This record gives sequence, C-alpha cells and structure tokens, in this order.
Amino acid sequence: MVGVANIFFCYRTTITLIITIIITTTIIIIIIPCVFPVLPGDGMILQLDLSDNISLQEADNPDEMEKLSKTICLCLEHNSTLLALEFANNNLGYYGPYPLSLHAVDYFKDVIKALPKSTVRRLDISGNYILGPSNKILSTWALLLRLYCKQQCEVLRARNNGISSPALSLVASILGPTAIIEELDLSDNMAGRH
Repeated sequence: MVGVANIFFCYRTTITLIITIIITTTIIIIIIPCVFPVLPGDGMILQLDLSDNISLQEADNPDEMEKLSKTICLCLEHNSTLLALEFANNNLGYYGPYPLSLHAVDYFKDVIKALPKSTVRRLDISGNYILGPSNKILSTWALLLRLYCKQQCEVLRARNNGISSPALSLVASILGPTAIIEELDLSDNMAGRH
C-alpha cells in the first residue's frame, strides 16, 4: 500500500524523474528517464518540487523559461491529487525588454492561470521575480492573489521576490477577510520600499 509519494523533477538536459515511494516502512527510490507528460496522474503525486532549475543567467533564454512554464502547467493539468507545488528560485518572472533580454514574456501568468483549475493547496514561488525584473509590475501579483490565493490557497510562500509596499498593500485589499489562506510567508522582500 502506498502511503506517500513525492516527486522531485530535475529539469536539465537529461530529464530524470526520481520517485520516492514510502511503502509502510520501506523506502524505494526509482530513477526513470522520462518526459513530463507521462507522469502518473492516478493519485500517486501529492507533492512536486521543481525548485532551482533555472539560474538567473539562464533566465534570459526564452526556450528554458517556456519549457519550465509548460512543464508546470502540464503538471497542474494532469495530476488531480497534487496538493503541494514548489518551484522556488527559478526566476520565472525575470524578463525584460528586448534586446536586454531575449524575450519579454511573463511566463508566470500562464502558471497562475492554470492554478485555479488544479488541486494545489500549498505553493512555494519564492525567488521568482513575480513583480518582474524591475519589481514594479503589480498585475502578475494581483492576478495570483485574485485567481488563486483568495479561493483555494492554504499556504503561500513568496519569499525573496522583491515584493515592495505597494504590492504588499494588494494582499489585504484583494484577499480581505474571506480568504481561506492559513499561512502567508512574505519574508525577505522589500517591505517599506516603493
């Protein structure tokens, strides 16, 4: 009988999936080379950690950012038992105007739009530049709060995202007293700065 399943996915040149399945007191580690869409969606995946896959230097490459964004969206779409998703420190919101960056797309918005259709209740988006590279784009943060956090999110960790005072004021105004969120971690941000 399967007690808990955790999946840690390495998103590099060689895609490796390590599935840790705890069966009573025995831990089995299976390493399977695969592509993401064939992950089981049958009740096995409860927690997925896609953290630390895109460095700040790699963030200017639109191909890498698009692949990670699509991978996260596929995971949200195809896994009906996923309760916790971590994709911290991937710089997903880091984009800028061409030619400073090779792209000017906010891949974070695609992920945010997929979240309300998922079963995810705990989300870690720390270190992802949710306010863009200039820390001034409030629309993505407001979209996350409105579409996902207000109705569905129980735990949100958004550490080290450059979230400033104007973005923090959106938390209270959008979430209000009816939000179901139980834990909100906004540490290591830019509170007190405009």
